[in-house]
Amino acid sequence: YAAALIALDREDLNIQYAAKIDSDAIMFVNRLWNYTHNNERQLRDKYVLLGWFVTKKQCSTGRWDNLCKDPLFKAPKFALGGTYIISKALLRNAYLDGSSSDHRRSLHFPHHEDMSQGNMMLGNDSNVTVDDITLMQLPPQSPASHAGQKTPRRMYKNYFQRCGCLYNNTKEMMATAEDWPTK
Repeated sequence: YAAALIALDREDLNIQYAAKIDSDAIMFVNRLWNYTHNNERQLRDKYVLLGWFVTKKQCSTGRWDNLCKDPLFKAPKFALGGTYIISKALLRNAYLDGSSSDHRRSLHFPHHEDMSQGNMMLGNDSNVTVDDITLMQLPPQSPASHAGQKTPRRMYKNYFQRCGCLYNNTKEMMATAEDWPTK
């Protein structure tokens, strides 16, 4: 998120969201566009987190090796790591304005970045509570997919082929740009 945090101060860029995407995931820009277009009202909320969520109760079972029973995990849920998208305001609150750097360090969950992010955004003792945050479950036809899991062919595990898929997907989306709303 470091680059996103630096870019937040560049008002001329009009950045509204940052995304965490695993390196083995493919971003389908046209799906992201369709998703944001279809959910425009909710995305206007100040604090938004989009992802696939796992609750603390689910994660406190043997299937998850009881990870969430660890007292270091403070959040009621977290987003799984393939992809999650965070609004600018939530990102600022979690990483810059919401609490002291010592408190943010205390929210680190060793060896589990997604749970650390859950703590930062949903378990932080700042002025923003979980009730203030619009949590949006990403659909099965997500804006991003892991290679070999949701993509149709395993060949996308090859980095250069994935880049080609991303390029073609973006090119296809740009071909329809004249149909986009102006806002």
